[in-house]
Amino acid sequence: MMQMPSEQLSATRTAGLAVATDLTWKIFEHVARLLKLNLEAMKATVAQVEDCATRASTMKDPQEFIALQMEWFQRAGDNMLTYRYRLCSTLAAKRTEIDKAVEATPSNGAAASLAAWKDVFNATNTFYECLQSTMARATQVAESNFNESASKRMASLQNTNSILSA
Repeated sequence: MMQMPSEQLSATRTAGLAVATDLTWKIFEHVARLLKLNLEAMKATVAQVEDCATRASTMKDPQEFIALQMEWFQRAGDNMLTYRYRLCSTLAAKRTEIDKAVEATPSNGAAASLAAWKDVFNATNTFYECLQSTMARATQVAESNFNESASKRMASLQNTNSILSA
């Protein structure tokens, strides 16, 4: 087995370190973008819940409340689709960028970094799928609870109206 001259070994190590550092910064940038995306989504959700709660607190007509509920669910679904699109776009763009950086460097460290990146990408996809199914289930439960509450309120109002009419 041939041994590598010390200058070549040093250059290879330096190049591998440069690639690892570059990939690490790219991943940090990606994580920062994902955090920003998640914060924006949370802020929008809190603002919508606040708006919905404020409007609901002044309503007297059950039909108006039901319409508000349906509007909120529609907006929540639209926001989820927008979030999904932005998340997938961010992940795809960053994956392409990192894949190009790894392919440009033939070192074994780069291959290991690519494998690690793919694991992170797959874990993020799995997390998103779990989040999406949880959100869908939470929406179903909330819709069911709202419908039940609205039905009880309608029955109560009808009962009150029949008592007042008698």
